[in-house]
Amino acid sequence: MIVKQQVLRLSEYSSLYDLIDFNFIYEELRPSILKPKIALQNALLKYLLLKVIYTISGVDVIERSRYDMSF
Repeated sequence: MIVKQQVLRLSEYSSLYDLIDFNFIYEELRPSILKPKIALQNALLKYLLLKVIYTISGVDVIERSRYDMSF
């Protein structure tokens, strides 16, 4: 017998995270960067954006990204 799994809802705003689209960054970086580096570059760019938006240190951005779904 298969039991229906319970859905874990982390936040009522979880659907908002899907609204942010970074595809424009991929298109800008694609001609000048090799594919393996794109993922790293995008992660670093996202960290920099979060650092500027929240005016916190780089260490704090990395630490907060470990537990905060909005990061």
